[in-house]
Amino acid sequence: MSEQFGYGMGFYKTVSDDLKSILPDVKSFSPTNLKYMRYFYEMYPDAVICPQVEDELITDANRPQVGDDLQIIFRIPWGHNKIILDKCKGNSAMALLCCCRNKDRKI
Repeated sequence: MSEQFGYGMGFYKTVSDDLKSILPDVKSFSPTNLKYMRYFYEMYPDAVICPQVEDELITDANRPQVGDDLQIIFRIPWGHNKIILDKCKGNSAMALLCCCRNKDRKI
């Protein structure tokens, strides 16, 4: 893929268009939002996504749980996470601190 898409070749635009055509009802796939998704993944590489609550009510299977320190990132709205990503510039310790400080108030 890296040979196919170099810097400035519209990678995120292409992926955005592809995802929008495959999932037309989902509105989260702008090129900018896809970049933030990548930044989020890079900021929290050890985070595990927990199953939805209704999933847990339906099945009794043991599922992986997010560590207490990382669980907070999934409780913060996406828009707030984008602000934290912008402010912390790859510093995951500072990002987690921001998440913890802002969990009960608006950023």
